[in-house]
Amino acid sequence: MTTFLSRLRANYKPWLTVALVNIPLSLALAVASLWDYPQAPLMGILTAIWAGFSASLFASSKHNIYGPAGALSGILLAFSVAHGATFVPFVAIGAGGIIFVVYAFRLSKYVTLIPSSALHGFLLGVGVTIAASQLNNALWISAWPQKDFLDGLIRTAVHLPDANLAAFAIFAVSFAFLAVWKRKIPGIPGALPLTIVGILTGYASVRGWIPPVDTIQDKFASLSFTLVSFPDFPSLFSRSTLYDNIILYKSIALTSLVVAIVAILETLISAKIAEDMSKTKFNKDLEVRGLALANICSGLVGGMPATAVLVRTALNVKSGADHRISASIAAIGTLIISAVGFGWFKLLPMSVIAAILMSIAVGMIEVERYRKIWHYDRFAFAITMLTAAITTFDDPLIAILAATTITLIVFIKKVSDGNVYVSIFRNGDYYVKARLREYIPKQEPEDTLIYKFSGSLTYINVEAQLDQVEQLKKPKNVIFSFSSVHNIDLDGLETLEKMVRHMEKFKIEAYYSGVSVLTEKLLKKTKFFHDARHERRVFATSYDAIQSLGLWKYRN
Repeated sequence: MTTFLSRLRANYKPWLTVALVNIPLSLALAVASLWDYPQAPLMGILTAIWAGFSASLFASSKHNIYGPAGALSGILLAFSVAHGATFVPFVAIGAGGIIFVVYAFRLSKYVTLIPSSALHGFLLGVGVTIAASQLNNALWISAWPQKDFLDGLIRTAVHLPDANLAAFAIFAVSFAFLAVWKRKIPGIPGALPLTIVGILTGYASVRGWIPPVDTIQDKFASLSFTLVSFPDFPSLFSRSTLYDNIILYKSIALTSLVVAIVAILETLISAKIAEDMSKTKFNKDLEVRGLALANICSGLVGGMPATAVLVRTALNVKSGADHRISASIAAIGTLIISAVGFGWFKLLPMSVIAAILMSIAVGMIEVERYRKIWHYDRFAFAITMLTAAITTFDDPLIAILAATTITLIVFIKKVSDGNVYVSIFRNGDYYVKARLREYIPKQEPEDTLIYKFSGSLTYINVEAQLDQVEQLKKPKNVIFSFSSVHNIDLDGLETLEKMVRHMEKFKIEAYYSGVSVLTEKLLKKTKFFHDARHERRVFATSYDAIQSLGLWKYRN
């Protein structure tokens, strides 16, 4: 009890700041993710409360704050427009289940193998999508579900004559305020003071002291606070045909998958940054476990998918938190403030919400990072832009899969090019070390080569090596070094047999060195290696093989 009270005293300070920032950001991101769904703001609050509290119990980071996130907004918006936000809690449950499988089988290291260029492009696309989705709120134009990104821009342009200049002025001033505040007072999110001013503006509008402005309660008239809003399970079976139900289930599954991947990435990145800021450690597997249970809990109470969110996490660190209990207190604080003051938060003008979201979107578009990517790697830059384009104009899942697939194909091509080095002995002495493809045009009779395999001999890279070995026709000896080989598959063994047959055809003697116990178990199954052992052409090291041939001055 003494330990608990001491931790409580040490971590109570962040709760008010984090909770007050948590509410407007969760409201805004829910609106961005769920379009005009009547319960959208409430779902954002429920997510911040339940996901935040669950993760504080089961995750490992002392600072991560969980809730709705900008990185998930584009994914959820596309799903909501296609199928309706009613089914978003099921996406949260599905994502939580997938994440729990990742935790149970310790697969997080594979999920995070998405190239950073794809992640940067995805965030760029999401930023553009969020910004575009808030144009209607900024201009006080009636909202409607859009078919796609371009369709939304065209419809907004068509209705520009209907724009409310007073609403746009509030948006512009709010956005400028956030930009200046971030530059002058970066330690405290500008959303906190802006929310207070926004609520006062909405109240003044309701009282008739200023011209009317469009508020949350105007857009979501039936909205009221409740701690639990169970998802509509019967709606999962309400489609008119079995085929329509299957289409829905497929979409929920695929959206859950991409949400799970992005949530894991965002959560681990946030935890890592918090670790660097606070010099405290976190456990990756336990953090993934906490994320899984946070999403399942959020979905079961009618909330949205959640992830750790960097802005609120950084604020928690800067406020002095040093234990996971700070996140629990922040979630409870979010509950208390929402329950007591939800009616006040409903007075927030939609143009202020749009300004907060636009600020988040601009923060996700890091121009300097794209310049750096362009400077370092033009291919990575192309992948970043391609991912951003597909995320914006089509589908975030397709974007991530396409970028990862293309990057993997290019990587496999580089690996499969057979970029092998050989050490060349000529006229009895060491001559030079060169790429095999560079040596082939210059090969001479009586040469001895040390051909050093590296890594794996598998279907990915052996064909290119065979193509080059089959161009060797003049050397007298080739010493195959296996000292750096850790894996050989069936294609590798069959290719080695082809290499040996080629050398036998041209009377090139093959020797073998550096064969490990594991590699020897595989090679012993082949006739060529069995014959080589019988004829004493297998050596412990390449140096031993060189000495047996009477050659000197070997350099590895």
